[in-house]
Amino acid sequence: MAAGPGAAESPVPEPHPTLLAAPSRRRALIAVTGALAGALSGLLGVGGGVVLVPAYMDLLGVPIKTAIATSLVCVGMLAVPSTVSHALLGDIDWTFAAFLALGVVPGAWVGSSLAARASDRRLRPADRATARSPACRGTHGAAGPRRSA
Repeated sequence: MAAGPGAAESPVPEPHPTLLAAPSRRRALIAVTGALAGALSGLLGVGGGVVLVPAYMDLLGVPIKTAIATSLVCVGMLAVPSTVSHALLGDIDWTFAAFLALGVVPGAWVGSSLAARASDRRLRPADRATARSPACRGTHGAAGPRRSA
């Protein structure tokens, strides 16, 4: 969006040109990536960002900050149907979730503030390291997997 001299820059970025001019095959790839992220989110509780951010960057050429921010929107949307399904099944420990949210909300604010200030050069290795971490790969800690009673 072009602005005249002295005009304030819009806080909302323009959509990434790769996505605006995406041919139908590319749009299908985006949809398949979303379906995979949704399936993993519902099945394993894996944040869709583990799938979406690398896919956006590597497959679609989206800049890392746009990939992270767009992934967060998608993860929020992924969480709704999964949460409803698990709530109806009675699988959610609401007390645990409420206490976790006490840390998640300020932590997410701090993390997004750091990401906004970081250079793409510094964010990319951090993103790769996170995706390769044991927590994101689904391995268990020293205590092993939690067993049902």
